Amino acid sequence: MARPAQLTTEMEQEAMYLIKHAKTAKELRTGLSVLLPKQHGLTNAGTGESLGVSIATILRMQKEIRQRVDGTGRAKRKWGGRRRQLMTVEEEKRFLSHGWPKRKKAACLLCHDPQST
Repeated sequence: MARPAQLTTEMEQEAMYLIKHAKTAKELRTGLSVLLPKQHGLTNAGTGESLGVSIATILRMQKEIRQRVDGTGRAKRKWGGRRRQLMTVEEEKRFLSHGWPKRKKAACLLCHDPQST
């Protein structure tokens, strides 16, 4: 049998704050993942069933609140950025600056294969 989760009063307060200021259903569920077991004595399975998520998701949500209370949580990564670049930013600037004033008037930028020369 798994050990019961240690849900502290700080986690309960953070969960209440999260519920009051929730902007998404995920934030609401995250707060309820702590409050339902703490205040009403539900098991993780019962909490997951009432929220419509799996037990693993309940544990993940509780971990997120635990990390927020402890201050050990990492900031969520953004999807933006240069994922598939072939040149560094400096190389790209150098490439685009070469002959760019001539091409400003053109409708498109024509590039040649640098290995073919």
